[in-house]
Amino acid sequence: MNLRWMDVDLDKGLLCLRVTKNGTTRILRLNEPAKLVLSSLPAGNPADRVFEGVDPLKLSVYCRRVFHRLSIPDASFHTLRHTAASYLVMEGADLYAVGQILGHKTPRMTQRYAHLSPEYQAATAGKLDRVMGGIWTEQPANRTLEADSLSDPETGPKPPSVSHRRVTRKWTA
Repeated sequence: MNLRWMDVDLDKGLLCLRVTKNGTTRILRLNEPAKLVLSSLPAGNPADRVFEGVDPLKLSVYCRRVFHRLSIPDASFHTLRHTAASYLVMEGADLYAVGQILGHKTPRMTQRYAHLSPEYQAATAGKLDRVMGGIWTEQPANRTLEADSLSDPETGPKPPSVSHRRVTRKWTA
């Protein structure tokens, strides 16, 4: 709410937040909808507030009313930050980048913001199915898991060549 016109550079698509909750100045890149909204506002003098006359308490009340009309219970203006973090992660942004955009000092705070939908989590688990699908050439029921190695009932343990990142060799019975 303290954003001033001198901190908005629409030509470069940048915004400077001088007063933040955690006390650090942040430079943000504006996306196209944000540029469109800011360019639609009447420009003021450089020291003027961009959202002059907007009461933060009323903004919160108005947002709650809009969410209520949209049948989104218990949502607030702040909910939009959580929603943005979740969608960024689901679109492939890493948590570090999301944390930088949101201005978090720790990765733990960013993790608290990124709420992933059950559908997204299922799709992510499905990626592992695609990767691991070609490893077994026979039914897994014919193999048993013993300690840290896989074994074949007929020939005994056959550990695959494994790095800490991925299975590097497929093997068959």
